[in-house]
Amino acid sequence: MLPRFQAGQFITFVYNPPAKPPPKQPARPQQVPDLDPTGKPRLGPDGKPRMVTQAVRPQAPPPPPSDPNKEVMVIHPNWQGKVHAIDLKRLTPAEVQTLRAVMDPKVKAAVDAGQWPVEGAPPYPLVKDILMRMDPVELIKNPLAFYTRLVKPFIRNKDVYRQYFPTFVSNVKVVEESKVQGNLTNPAPLFKKI
Repeated sequence: MLPRFQAGQFITFVYNPPAKPPPKQPARPQQVPDLDPTGKPRLGPDGKPRMVTQAVRPQAPPPPPSDPNKEVMVIHPNWQGKVHAIDLKRLTPAEVQTLRAVMDPKVKAAVDAGQWPVEGAPPYPLVKDILMRMDPVELIKNPLAFYTRLVKPFIRNKDVYRQYFPTFVSNVKVVEESKVQGNLTNPAPLFKKI
């Protein structure tokens, strides 16, 4: 059974997609020492090790290191068979705190009532500024608007947007439940990486 995700949810999980096959590289002729069965080089008439030409296939480079343990905020739970999310491990701790604070309706209600700083929320002026301009909990119902109006201006110079196939997700733990009420819209092209 596939895990059930919700927009605005903060979750951790293990992501194990199948490994990509290494690219095939053609064999190249290369001069190597001629070895006897014991592994010692055979000597030629001049006393130097004999060299022979062999077809050597270069080894494929190892796959890049990737941490299968993911920590994300879900933007869209199922668009074209993928979970669209913000990778929290690519953010600074202050950016994660800000994102969690702006996604809390209690903080939004306190800011709307004129209370600042709000107890339990980081005292960053950016939190107040975002919440006075928009309601991210309502905005995430339209994932494209959420990404272009909040994520892109707020998190600059970082590529934090990720897509995950739910079939390769396991050990899902909900860190913080979603506070989004209502249905999500499904814009025609959800996101395009630029």
